[in-house]
Amino acid sequence: MLKYIFTKAEEEQLIKWLEEDLETKTTTRTLSRIRNSDRLLVHIELLSLTLRKLGQEGRLMGRLRLPSGLASRVSSLSDE
Repeated sequence: MLKYIFTKAEEEQLIKWLEEDLETKTTTRTLSRIRNSDRLLVHIELLSLTLRKLGQEGRLMGRLRLPSGLASRVSSLSDE
């Protein structure tokens, strides 16, 4: 199992795209892969359901945290 979905560069470019509507070559490639990723979407749903069940059972170790700075950026995007 991988421990990430996006590379650091993809993560940074997607955040810029979400915040500033700035689309780069990396962003375009990543968005294309996202649009054509049925299997990935199934895996994300499976991960979400698994995390929910682990949480209900009290089996998550500590709090899940976003990397420094990313939490507030994601929060500000969801407030819009």
